[in-house]
Amino acid sequence: MRKIIFVISLFTTILYADFTEISTALPDICFSNVAWGDYDSDGDLDILMTGETDSSYVSRVYRNDGSNVFTDIEAGLLGLTRGKDAARWGDYDNDGDLDVLICGT
Repeated sequence: MRKIIFVISLFTTILYADFTEISTALPDICFSNVAWGDYDSDGDLDILMTGETDSSYVSRVYRNDGSNVFTDIEAGLLGLTRGKDAARWGDYDNDGDLDVLICGT
């Protein structure tokens, strides 16, 4: 019984946690996937995003410049949508920097 109460208590804490909404220039997308990673090793998290806008499919990397400013680095990735867990960071070639894996339609 204690385990069940703990899980419910933990869920309630997460459910009612305080979040702060920030304003950014990121595009509105649907059928999307987002992954956080520090690709430029500057200590803040950058965004890898895939999905569908009103007019196109997108796959973009946004550098976190601080103060809620994210800049599209124009990585030249193929625009994709509808991929389950389709955006991931990882060090594929073991060189110490993050690489990108994207998949989808």
